[in-house]
Amino acid sequence: MTLMMPKAYAASTRVFFAVSGDSVSALAQGSSVVEKQMASYAELATSTKVLNKVVEQLDLNTTAVELADSIEANVPADTVIIEIAATDSDPRQAARIANAVGTELAKAAGDLTPGLANGSEAVRATTLSVAQVPNSPSSPNILRNLGLGLLGIPVGALLWLVLAKALIVLRRRRLVEPYR
Repeated sequence: MTLMMPKAYAASTRVFFAVSGDSVSALAQGSSVVEKQMASYAELATSTKVLNKVVEQLDLNTTAVELADSIEANVPADTVIIEIAATDSDPRQAARIANAVGTELAKAAGDLTPGLANGSEAVRATTLSVAQVPNSPSSPNILRNLGLGLLGIPVGALLWLVLAKALIVLRRRRLVEPYR
């Protein structure tokens, strides 16, 4: 069954969020605000605001809502970094999608965050690592699935032995009639 499953490739990019400010206290206050906003920025990565532009930019044959199912955005604990992973049946397309989502997320975050009094962006998103074309599929995991399948054989045999022994004991006590 595993061998018949379609292959899926995952590619990921990382985006760093920083604040601008003209004093140390402004930077410290801004950093605190950005840290609190990271979950919102991760949600923004899978929003139609970002994904509509990705669909249009890459001329994808899908909708933003459908594309959202293949995008995952996570914030590692205690960071101002978002890891964006895209999954697709084409490894090159997975990398293109992940990179486009990162780029569009950076633009959307800048658009949604109020600017500074001098007109500059208060929050700036920078790509830390560009998504690379994956060399191997992320699923199906043939070795894991084979291992789980092989593990099922002894577990099933053990369960059969336990049930057979229980029936023998119950028959001896005449609690169960023999199967005919």
